[in-house]
Parts: sequence; C-alpha cells; structure tokens
Amino acid sequence: MAKRAEVNPISQKFDTIAEPGMPGNVNFNVVATQNLSSWDDQSLSLVVDGNKLPRYLQGIYIGAAASFMGPFFEQDRNQTNAGGIVKEGWPLFNQRQAFATVSGFYDCQDTTPGTNYPELQKRGCESVISGIPHPLALNLRVENQTLDATVDNNTISNFNEVLSFKDGTTKWTYTWSPKDVNASFDIEYITFASRVRPNVAATQLRITPHGENITASVIDSFDGRSAMRSFLGEKSLYDNSTSMYVSNHPDGLPETTTWTISSADVSNGFTDEASRREATISDDNNMSIGQEWDVKCVDGETAIFEKFVGVASTDKFDDPHQTALDSSKAALKDGWDLLLDEHTTAWNSLMTPNLMTNYRNPSTGHLPSGPNIEHLQIGAVTDRYYMLQNLLPSSNSSLNLNTEGLAVGGLTSDTYGGLKFWDQDFWMYPSILLTSPSHARQILNYRVKLLEQAKSNAQEDYVQQIYKFPNGSALYPWTSGRYGNATGTGPVINYEFHLNTDIALAAFQYLAITGDEQFFSKNLYPVVLGTAQSSATILQKNTSTGKYGIHNVTDPDEYANNVDSAAFTLGSISEILDLTTKYQAEHNLTVNKTWQEMSRNIALPTGLNGITLEYQDMPSNISVKQADVVLLAHPLNLHLNSYSSNLTQVRKDLKFYESHQTPDGPAMTSAIYAILQAQYDSLKKAFDLDLGSRVPNWRGPWYQLSEQSDDDSNANGGVNPAFPFLTGHGGNAQIVPFGYLGLKLLEGKFTIRPRLPEEIEHLGIQEFWYGGNRMEAWMNETHTMLTRRGGAEEEGMRDRYQGGPMPVVVQRINEDTDTITETEYSVGVNETIVVGNDIRTSSTTTSSPSPTPTVLHARSLSSPSPTTLLTTTSSLSLSSPTSAARKPTPIPTSNPCKKNFWHQSAFPKKKRLYQEAWDAVTGLVTWIEQESVPKTCKCDWEMERCIG
Repeated sequence: MAKRAEVNPISQKFDTIAEPGMPGNVNFNVVATQNLSSWDDQSLSLVVDGNKLPRYLQGIYIGAAASFMGPFFEQDRNQTNAGGIVKEGWPLFNQRQAFATVSGFYDCQDTTPGTNYPELQKRGCESVISGIPHPLALNLRVENQTLDATVDNNTISNFNEVLSFKDGTTKWTYTWSPKDVNASFDIEYITFASRVRPNVAATQLRITPHGENITASVIDSFDGRSAMRSFLGEKSLYDNSTSMYVSNHPDGLPETTTWTISSADVSNGFTDEASRREATISDDNNMSIGQEWDVKCVDGETAIFEKFVGVASTDKFDDPHQTALDSSKAALKDGWDLLLDEHTTAWNSLMTPNLMTNYRNPSTGHLPSGPNIEHLQIGAVTDRYYMLQNLLPSSNSSLNLNTEGLAVGGLTSDTYGGLKFWDQDFWMYPSILLTSPSHARQILNYRVKLLEQAKSNAQEDYVQQIYKFPNGSALYPWTSGRYGNATGTGPVINYEFHLNTDIALAAFQYLAITGDEQFFSKNLYPVVLGTAQSSATILQKNTSTGKYGIHNVTDPDEYANNVDSAAFTLGSISEILDLTTKYQAEHNLTVNKTWQEMSRNIALPTGLNGITLEYQDMPSNISVKQADVVLLAHPLNLHLNSYSSNLTQVRKDLKFYESHQTPDGPAMTSAIYAILQAQYDSLKKAFDLDLGSRVPNWRGPWYQLSEQSDDDSNANGGVNPAFPFLTGHGGNAQIVPFGYLGLKLLEGKFTIRPRLPEEIEHLGIQEFWYGGNRMEAWMNETHTMLTRRGGAEEEGMRDRYQGGPMPVVVQRINEDTDTITETEYSVGVNETIVVGNDIRTSSTTTSSPSPTPTVLHARSLSSPSPTTLLTTTSSLSLSSPTSAARKPTPIPTSNPCKKNFWHQSAFPKKKRLYQEAWDAVTGLVTWIEQESVPKTCKCDWEMERCIG
C-alpha cells in the first residue's frame, strides 16, 4: 500500500445544501437554542421540553435506544434530502436508528460495505453486531391514531422529559390530543434496563384521559426493524397469559439465538383482559409482534400499564428461552415498585458524589455561577454514566456476562459495526479503572477471552511470510467482534500494531491500581507475554547504530498509513518490554535479556528542529487526524530516554502537533492536549481545552458526544460521525485525574504533580484506587489534600502495602532548571496529607513561586472535610518529607496578607485562626495560631482566603 500524500487526504469540504422545502441541517449542539436543557444538580438530572434527539437508553446486558416521544423505535430523519437517509459511518453505512441488541450478539458475514483490506476477507467472516426487535414500547391507539415515534408533533403539548443519571431512568410526560377526538390524554412513561437483573428491562405507561370517557387500546409491542443483520426464528403470543416472544438469529449463525419475551401487567380495572389479541404491526423483516387489549378510559382517572422484558441468548445461557421467560415472569411477579427500587438503589451507589469529579464549593455544596463550571460538572456525570451503562462488575463473572468489552457506541448503536477497537483499552478503560476497577475488568476479560485466537493469528501462513513469530506470540486484530480473527476491517499485521501494546498497557495499569497479583498472573500476564513476544519480533535492528526501528505500520494518525519508524508504536513497544522485564525481575521470573536490551535501544525519529517525528521522513506540512506523538507523554508516560520528564522535548512536540492537528479529527484528541497543557505548560490553555474537548462535540439535550464537531459529512471531510461516541467520554474523563491531579500510574509508587487552573476554585477528585487502596483528593488553586483510606472488601483489591506506610511522590517543575523534581513522603491508612500545588501558570510565564510540597499529617483523621482544606487544628503538626528534615520558617512581619491564607478552626466552641506563610526563599510552610485577624486583611471564609 502506498504511503500517504504530504497533505491531509480527506475529501474536499463543502456545506450540504437542503432541497427546497427541507429544513436543512439542524444544529444539534448542546448549546444551540433548540437543544437547551436545564441541569438539576441535586438530582443529577437533565430536563428538557420540545422535540429533541433520541436519548440512548443503555443497559448492562440489554441495550435499546429510545425516541424523543417515548420508549419507541425511531429512524433518524434526513433534514436536507427528502429521499435520503441518515447513515452510520464505516464499515456498514446503514440507516441510523434506535438500535437494540444484547451483549455479544455478533453475526458472521462474508464482507462489509466498507473495508480496508479486502484480501483478508477470505481468511474468515466479518463479525459485526446484530440487533434484536426493539423491546420497550407500550403504545396507546385511539381511533386509528397510534402514539409512537411518528406521532404528529402538533398533537403534543406540555412536553417534559427527564433523564436521571442518579437513578438510571428516563421519564416522559406530556399531553396527547389526537385529531378529531373529543378527549386528550395525559401521558407518562418511565423506562429502564435493570442494573440488578441484567436480563430485564421494563416500561410503565400511565394514561389519564380528559374531556370524555373513551374506548382505546393499548399495545405491548416489539418492533422488528431494530433487528438488523438477523433473521427470524419464532414469534407468537403465549396462550392463556399476558406474555409474547420472538427469537432471532444473527446472520450466518442459525445455531445462535436470542429470545426476547415480554410479560405485561394490564390488570388495572380499565382493561378488558379477555380482549387480548395479536396486534397488526408491519415491518420489513417479519420480526415485529404485539399483543393488544381494549381499554375503557374514564375521564380524569389514571390507568397504569407495565411490561417486563426478559432477554437471553445462546452466547451466554444454555437455555436462553427459559432464562428469558423466567426473567420476564419473575419481574412481573415481583412488581414494578420492587424492580424500580432495586434498580435505582444500584445506580445511586454508582453515582454517589464521591465517585465523580466534584466542582462544587465544599462549604455550600453549590456550583459556582456561570455556565463553564456547570458544563464541566455535567460532563463529569455523563462521562461516567454513559460508560458504566455498558459494564458489569466482575461479581457477575459466574454468568459470563462481563466478557464482551465495550464498543465505540455501546449497546444502543451499531456505529462502527459495534466492533471493538483500541478505543476501549486506551481511552475508555483508564478512568473506569480508577474508580470502578471491577467494572473495568470487562474490557480486560474480552482480550483474555480472545487470547488463543490472537496466538493463532500470529501463526497464519501469510503472517509467517512477513515475520517469523514464535509460538506464544499474540496478534490482536484492529477490529474484533465475535471471533478476533483477521478480517478486511481488522488486520493483524502491517497496520495499527500498537493495539497490542495498548492491551498490555491496560493490564499493567490494572495491577498498579488493584494490587491484584493473582488475577494478573493467571489471566493478564499471558496476554502481556504474547503481545511482548510479537512486539519484539517486529523490531528491526540497525546494525550500524545498534538501534531498533519498525517497518510498515500505522500509528494512531490514520492519515499516515503504512509508514516506517512510527514514533508512538516504537515508544509503546519500548515501554511494554521495559514493564514486562521489570515485572519478571520483581517476581523472580526469568528475565528476557533480549527484551531488556531492545527496550533501551529503540530509536524514535527526530527532525532537524528537534521535534519527535511521527514517522520517518514525515513532511513538515503534516496534518494529523488525532493525537499521536503526544500520546508518548500521556497515557504512555514514556521512560525511554526519560522522554516524559524531558520538559523541553515534550513542550516542543506539544506545540508542533497542536498546531498541525486537523479540526476534523475525533472528539477525544483535545482531552490529551488538555492533560499535557496542564502537566507541562499552560493552565489557561488546559482549561480552555478541557471545555473545548466537550462543548463542540456535545449533542443536545443529553450531553452525549458526537465523534465530530461538525456532523455534516460533506463539511467535515467525509465522515459520518459515530454517535454516541464513548471514546470521547473516556478521553474527557481522564483530564481531571491525569491532568490536574497529575496522577502517574506506572511509576512504581503513587506519584502526582497537582496543578489546577485558576478558573476552577474547588475540585474534588473522584474517589479512586491505587495499589489496592482507596484514595480521596481535594484541590484548590494552591493546595491538594490527599487521604488514604486503605483497602476495602471489594473483589480484586489487594493492599500492596499490607496496611503499612504508603510512599507518595510529589513532583513539581523546578523553575530555575526547568526540570521535574520529586519529593517522597509516606502516608498511613486513614491519614491525610496536604501538599502545595505546582502553580506556575505556563512555561513562558513567571508567577509567584510554587510552595514546596510540604506535608501536614492528620493522624487517624477519619473524615477530613474539603471545607477544611488548607485548615489545621492543634492536633496537626508540620511533617517533613522522608528525604530531608526541614524546620518551620517564621512568618514575615511585613504585609501580613501577602502569600498568607487564613482559616477558621473546625472546633465550634473555641474560635481559632491559623496563618499559613510561605518563605519566598525556601518555600517552606508554617502554621501559627493567631487570636485575631490583622486589621489590614479582609477575610472571606467561603473563599478561604484573605485579601490585603
């Protein structure tokens, strides 16, 4: 395959012009007037009115999207061409619609409309996600008018919809006034996919008529149009019951079956239960079915209807028919209230404030005024919610349900064919791992499950003709669904080989976070060995220099295909070989000396101007699709030649590639630049990029990310963007822990470099894990408070320090030498330390010197409050770092407010004030009790500072 041209290879760009009479492209951005939604910060809910984009209801085993009018199937409508459709992107290019499926339900087909390597199609079938009939709808029918996604908007009033991220539910309320009918109907729908019962989803419909008594009918329906790339098995109504079923098979796999069963509760006193009959529902694939009852609607009285859906497939259950039926019947028997209560309780435990980034003022519990911080708070909630909707904890492993990884669009979209890419391992996984490692294991389990196939891939004849991979080598394909074999969409060689090192990196991150040596050694170390072996095999040694390079690969920048000496791939190989050999040495395993030598002698390509080239012979006018070279600093934190601690090099690369980044790239890229600006350069730029990674790509009203900032494929260079784009949510969720707290996962010790933009007054880091210990952190512009909670009785958590002292390394930038310095401290279980932030605003700006990260130990402080960040009591004493002893410095006598902060003691009976003073020379901190505040100072306790 020819190498890329020297310019951005995207197609010519132009705005799509609407046909006469068509509305034209609609701005679905979250800040557009027609998409505004209100945020309820107490209930963690978004509230909208009017006609909105579909809200994608995602479940942990069942996934189903919903229309804006209710829990209905809906197809997206082309706004510019009356005869056109809204297409998904590569590789399917099919109609975008409210998709429904069940985890692992992949097909086997000869080819896909889009492919990169058609010659590989003969190696085995493509495997993309298949759908099931859309299972959620309860429809009201009045005089041949049906309440569904196609209802006339002019008949709808008082529309309100609430998405509760805290409860995991969607609720619609509105008034429906059918044409030529003397009655209107107050409608309320609630729907959810159970967090507790993975096989169950449920919908409730409440109908209150006004105007007159009227006869109508209610239909419990499955819409077969959602069952893409599948064919019918059986469908029918069960006799003498309120249940119905449909089974379907993914294309090419008649032995694989999913059963979808609904049991309805219509016993409300208004329904003629004897009138049950099969409803007439037309579709294109004969997989729709419904059961219908006559209802006598009484003016002013509310009738309640409920359906309980059970879903199971042969992929996960020996008898899916019986499993689905039992799940549906048990939910019906237990009832709506119990089902909803257990579901919301489970979601509440996952969406507690301590598990999400918190921008609220800890004194008041409220967000600062202004839209920017509110946007960031919403983003913190939605990023976590949209990813967790698709993940099961490892406690469900006995059911074999948490082995399917996480696709780009989750379970409610067939974008990218539902295939798994590096997106799950590199972008989505890290933030989930920090807070919910048991859920993150689903991504690892998917790679473990396909390891044997990855080993087989390396032994294929055509692969062995290129590289002689030894037995045990593992090659994961760029895309994978059911099988993990090489396909036209997912090659295993001569393409994005870095996927293999991305997977190995995720394994080492799991070990660092959990301390779970047992799971790592049994399940993940074989994956690491296989990918390390294949990595070492593709390296090529330059005999004249003794350095290693690589040939004919593609880095993350997919504008540059099949190049030599790709920097990110080389850096990743170096890091994985280094981590692997260190693990071998630390665990008394045989150390592979060859890998050790390779890891230290890999040569990254460099240009005359000193930048790290993306690949050998890279042109100066490069246009980069997405973050590439800059990934060496994060998440890779490359140690080769001390790259990630070489401020000059990282800043040089950051500046160059930021200026060469195409505006048409995917959403997650700006998150990396935000992290690197926060850690290496400008805090102001970091904050702007934090917002910039979100707002342009957020789609209203639910703050879901689109892959592109411009959804018009003609205007963005030819991309039908993925939506929802969980990759972007995963990237954004990394900004706070890795950018502002500056957490480094693979340094061997808990390492941070805290830096916070002045635009953020208070920042509660989401409660996270490291070394099997639960950690808490709060930040303001100048200081960070860190508490170690120790291990907990959670599956997989192993305290690597066994309750003893935990080393904490605090990094800061030395302004004189422009290098990173480190100071080490130790913290015990239930101890709190307060460290000074690295507060220099940018590499080119001189600001007040950062305080040396002196530590205050709060011995056995069981519940340190963020309101007392920067506060000390008489029980606190100044503690020195383990590396050097230091003495307190007296408070300067002049200008008592300069560089001083004053704080009120937490003791209610004795008001005390404490002064913190920084010595401008030594950077040391002292705290001295004062009886009163100097008259020259004005103190604001809420802001926790004094202004002189």
